[in-house]
Amino acid sequence: MKKCQFHDSNLHYANFSETKMEDSFFVDSNLVESSFQAVTVKKDLSFNNCEINQIDFLDTHMKGIDLSKATFDDLIVNPELIKGLKINPWQAGQIVAMLGVIVED
Repeated sequence: MKKCQFHDSNLHYANFSETKMEDSFFVDSNLVESSFQAVTVKKDLSFNNCEINQIDFLDTHMKGIDLSKATFDDLIVNPELIKGLKINPWQAGQIVAMLGVIVED
């Protein structure tokens, strides 16, 4: 998928596994429990104003993926493949918690 755009889409349970994506983005879409397993990302893949709770990124290198404008409570990822993922400060706390780190005040 090269330079693909998905706008205002209901992609709940969609399966993009083993897809090669280049300069693609999702906008105002529901991707809850979608599968992006073993996806190859060239350049950028972004999720703007999308609900991506429980999205499955297992076996996907996260470099080039921008989740900073998406909303989620939980993701399915390989911790060793998370390097290069773009998130916002609020999401950083969620990612740390998913990795099992305990943050105390």
